Amino acid sequence: MTRPARPAEPPRPRLTSIVWVPDNPSATIRWNGTDQTVQVNSLFDDFRVRSITPDQVILERGGETLVLQLPRKGD
Repeated sequence: MTRPARPAEPPRPRLTSIVWVPDNPSATIRWNGTDQTVQVNSLFDDFRVRSITPDQVILERGGETLVLQLPRKGD
């Protein structure tokens, strides 16, 4: 008996770095093979950057929230 194939997860942006300046943080996000430098309230593709903290970025797309966290060493 074969199991049904699991649907593939849709591609997801990947947080690669955060430059933490308290009044003006920025982050680098890898999306569709390119690195995007973003700031709070900026747009890339159809994502809006809602917040940047020292270890995560919160995005919004189509009313859904997506939390990206920095990878830990070894990930």
